[in-house]
Amino acid sequence: MSTTIPGSAPEAVLPTRIGLADGRIFRGALPPERHRAVHLGLLHADSEGYVEIAAGRRLPGAKLRITTRRDPGHFLPGGASGGDRWLDPLLALVGGHVARDDEVFVAPAVRHERGAGKAHVSHTRWLWIDVDGRDGLPAVHALLRRKPAQLVVESAGSGGVHCYWRLRRPLRADAIERAHERLIYALGYDLRDGRPVATVADAACKDRSRVMRLAGTINGKSGRCARIVSADLAHPGWALDKLLAGLPATPRPSIRCPAQTPLLHDDPYKRIAPAEYFRRLAGIEVPASGLVRCPSPAHEDTTPSCHVGRDASEGFCCHGCGIGGAIYDLASALEGGATGRWLRGDAFRRARERVRVTFDGA
Repeated sequence: MSTTIPGSAPEAVLPTRIGLADGRIFRGALPPERHRAVHLGLLHADSEGYVEIAAGRRLPGAKLRITTRRDPGHFLPGGASGGDRWLDPLLALVGGHVARDDEVFVAPAVRHERGAGKAHVSHTRWLWIDVDGRDGLPAVHALLRRKPAQLVVESAGSGGVHCYWRLRRPLRADAIERAHERLIYALGYDLRDGRPVATVADAACKDRSRVMRLAGTINGKSGRCARIVSADLAHPGWALDKLLAGLPATPRPSIRCPAQTPLLHDDPYKRIAPAEYFRRLAGIEVPASGLVRCPSPAHEDTTPSCHVGRDASEGFCCHGCGIGGAIYDLASALEGGATGRWLRGDAFRRARERVRVTFDGA
């Protein structure tokens, strides 16, 4: 199999193994166009909504720059809404980018409107992981022996692969990332400063709006074509609970919250009970459990992980992202600012003014 460089013709054929719908197995080599068709067809034949095709170029010495994600023309109907010939426009769009030596990607999750953000994701019929290098392949193979994937794509970069698991039922948008975390951390992680860090799979691939490299297209890092290593067209799909069964729970950060402190000061604002300043500053009613969703706009807290103390000496602490402190820390956190010992100077003065205006008026 020949090796290419950007600007030259891609490999004429790419080896693959495909389990056909009738149970037969195809082992052989297919041209890049067939790899594209199988990849897109497998992911989106049943998609009711829009399929995002993303493309960009890697200039010499620079990172890849994807330029299409705001272009409505790169969001085309999937198989359940695009008619019998739904795949043709997608392949034509991809072929145009390939002819211009662009790198091409596809979003596995379905868009309910033409947009690339998380808010545009409707659901997914697939879960996926991205493993960048060869060092992670033993862990991937061990996982695949337990949880066979219906699609494995070699990304043609540093020896890594993308794995896709088809789901028997569509998974709603707000559950996609939690499911991805189970797969990502099951492959391996370290604790660094009390926080879990994925060591095999790319943690960023949990993003439900993620785009993944399309088989049969060039990887600009190496100049080689990504390819389908294996595909299973007959597998009916995984029930989510069966796919995740036996995988370890997603690790959570081990974060020390600020210790309780005696009130040895005369600042009246610091004597206000946390439940009261959460209600007044953040509009959050604190339940009897003391657990609320994190007030920081930088933390997408899908389940309540912030503990609010009963009196001013206890303050608050988020066990998910680690922010915490007292009344001024909350005022700062609501604006995405610092908390704890990092809250000082102008940032502290802004937080104190917000508290003053809230409780005493302008």
